[in-house]
Amino acid sequence: MNKIGVHLLKSADELLLCCARTTAAPRLREFAAADVDWEYFFQLARRHAILPLVYVPLERHASDLIPQTMLAQLKKHYIENSARNTTCSFRATIAN
Repeated sequence: MNKIGVHLLKSADELLLCCARTTAAPRLREFAAADVDWEYFFQLARRHAILPLVYVPLERHASDLIPQTMLAQLKKHYIENSARNTTCSFRATIAN
């Protein structure tokens, strides 16, 4: 756990921060291999509305370290978000 101010970050917090970066953080695999509370991680990503964002870096760089059920759940949200964005984009295009 790292200390930021007076707050201690859990492995899941560190991992979420790595996933939210525009480039894969070098320590992403390290945090994914740690004792991550995956349900907490999922809820934290959902609370911060970045659930679709975390799937790609985890799948690309640490898929072997993540429980397959969690990876499938993240993928489901990623695909649903992509479909929703495509639909919204299409509707905006035909509305003009």
